[in-house]
Amino acid sequence: GMMAGARASAFVVRKVLAEHIVRIALAVYLLSALLLLGMSVAGIESLIPSAAALSVIITMLGFLMPLTGMLAMESVGAIAGTAAALMGAFQFGAGAVSSAVMGAFSDGSTLPLALCIFVCGLVATLLSLLAFPKHPA
Repeated sequence: GMMAGARASAFVVRKVLAEHIVRIALAVYLLSALLLLGMSVAGIESLIPSAAALSVIITMLGFLMPLTGMLAMESVGAIAGTAAALMGAFQFGAGAVSSAVMGAFSDGSTLPLALCIFVCGLVATLLSLLAFPKHPA
């Protein structure tokens, strides 16, 4: 999933603005995360539907991770190495915090994971709205 998304994003970005791809990938991610959360809340913890939703989410991460990294690095030029290190540290820190939160709320169900995935997608979507404001056509 993630490799396919990354390969596809490298092809699509040649024809479509990266900001547009990020918006679409975030929308698909968020809808899939909402579906996963809804299934979890409803007690539907079957392997096939959960795996399908997670596969879509992971594929969208394949689009999002390289494109958002590229967009973040566009304007830093001379300090690209420092910026890349800082991005990696933030990603590592976010993973540590989200893992700790999920562990603290673990109840044996998929709810903590689904909620964490949804909240991360929601935060990313809100940040993208700040980073890529819509320009009037």
